[in-house]
Amino acid sequence: MTVLYESVPLAYIAKLLDKDQILHFDTETIGLYGEVCLAQFYQAHWNEAYVVEYPKADKLRDLLSTSWVNCFKSSYDLGTVRTTVAKLDDMFFACKTAYPLLDGHSLDNCAPQFYEGLDKKELQKSFLKKRDALTDEQLHYGALDVYALQWLWEQKEVQEVVANNLAYKTDCKAQNIAIDYQQNGMPVIHGAWKEAKLATEHERQANQGELNGLVGFNLNVKSWMQKQKAFPELPFNDKGKQPTDAPTFKRMMLEAKDPIKARTYELVLNTTKNRTDLQDLEKYRESYYPSEGSSLADGTKDTSNPVRIRTFFDVAGAITGRFTSKGGDAVGHTNIQNIGRHFKHIFGYEESAGRSLVSADYSTAELIAGCSIFKVPSMRDLIMEGIDLHKAMASEITGKAVADITKDERQHAKAVGFGYLFGMGAERFQGYAYDVFGIKLTIDECKEYKATYYKAHPAIALYHKQMAKNIKRPNFTVKTALGRVVKPDRYSDALNIPVQGTIGETTKLAITYLYEDYPTLMKEVMLVNTVHDSIIIDTPDEYIQEVSDALVICMKEAWVQVSKSPLFHYHNLPMGVDVDVGKRWC
Repeated sequence: MTVLYESVPLAYIAKLLDKDQILHFDTETIGLYGEVCLAQFYQAHWNEAYVVEYPKADKLRDLLSTSWVNCFKSSYDLGTVRTTVAKLDDMFFACKTAYPLLDGHSLDNCAPQFYEGLDKKELQKSFLKKRDALTDEQLHYGALDVYALQWLWEQKEVQEVVANNLAYKTDCKAQNIAIDYQQNGMPVIHGAWKEAKLATEHERQANQGELNGLVGFNLNVKSWMQKQKAFPELPFNDKGKQPTDAPTFKRMMLEAKDPIKARTYELVLNTTKNRTDLQDLEKYRESYYPSEGSSLADGTKDTSNPVRIRTFFDVAGAITGRFTSKGGDAVGHTNIQNIGRHFKHIFGYEESAGRSLVSADYSTAELIAGCSIFKVPSMRDLIMEGIDLHKAMASEITGKAVADITKDERQHAKAVGFGYLFGMGAERFQGYAYDVFGIKLTIDECKEYKATYYKAHPAIALYHKQMAKNIKRPNFTVKTALGRVVKPDRYSDALNIPVQGTIGETTKLAITYLYEDYPTLMKEVMLVNTVHDSIIIDTPDEYIQEVSDALVICMKEAWVQVSKSPLFHYHNLPMGVDVDVGKRWC
């Protein structure tokens, strides 16, 4: 394939660029989210593509920020450059819905004719080492990417998505906004971090000491050989090996009849987790320790301007279309969606700071969306009557009246409601209930809970049965409320995608409304994180009420709009929004 390109200065692109026409843009970087070593540009009326070696970051931002830009994974290219654009299109988002049956949606999968005979992975690796000038082969490869973007843009199926698909439109808007607010970062309380580290290390030592006493030697829980020596009863798998991973010990712990054995297995899990937690805490420290954080004139720390951990959001990074986040190789960045609940308290402010975190979450969002998508009248009636879904499920399990359900009983039912909505098997549910809710159940108890759940909501059992048949059909796809189309690989994906993807779209819509309807307020406060169905805003204390009100209004309006989808069987189910205000993330 003939590919014409020229290596030029960035100023040449600025003079040539037509701001009213779409600009196809791509980057190559040194490291993940690292320095841009090559920027590639193409517009349809140009005779050739243009590539710029080692463009100056500020000049590149200036050029892109006022342009109509088309990328393939804008979360990466524009996230690396750290700029929003006047208008954004993203062929990764478009191709996933336009061509759901493709085996993968990388650029070379979507436009394979441009990369025939090339080793794309090796060419990508070739950019990792900084050099004075890039090779002709590297420049040619870079130019291919923007030619491929132009070709994809012209495809009928892609243009149909770009013009009419609400999920696509929402993703592009939400991604452009995310590239801005992901630069805000979560504030970190250094003293709280130190306390968390000391407490975790103290707990690790206690767990390790008790474990050593039970097994008779100093057991390294990271050593599979030592674990096999200490636990000869480890079950063999179908390959004749004895797995020593966490799920194996979890099953053994939950099924053990001997309380001492159960405690020993639990200590292996706890000690392993302690060590992982310490590694995570150190990763957080490495992310924020060298960064900003200012001091006052007397040398004390300015608690209103703390150090911060940042991330790179991909608004449709998961198969469901939900948010994901990454840290890459960028200093001061990590995956802030993956921070465990037990470490949330290290993020926020000291009491005297004059700033707070406002967190807003949808109430039982997945259950309500699942009720409407799966068409579950028994659940619909509970929702419309204002009955707590988890207490209602606990009532089914225990036989007690809803008003008499205890907090622990509701917690058990919460695991049942969220786990079995998506058709978990008993073994998977057993681990899920323990990991997420701290509930210890035997396999038999898990099976009993599932039977009770299906009896309470027979429409869900029927939907699951039908989906188990559908997943076996060739070329079977599922949709979200706004029209994202996905070919599920597994039965669980077929159940998850319509529900979780829909909630992800609702959250994205809510964020878009915040920035469109409250532009002045959003300049005074900082959106710092979004996790699944929640939004966290860092605000001066004087804006707490205004932020709280805006979140509730936007999140509820987003749900109203999503509920109009033809995917929903019930269009009037109410959705609550819970708001929490505090100095620390909780």
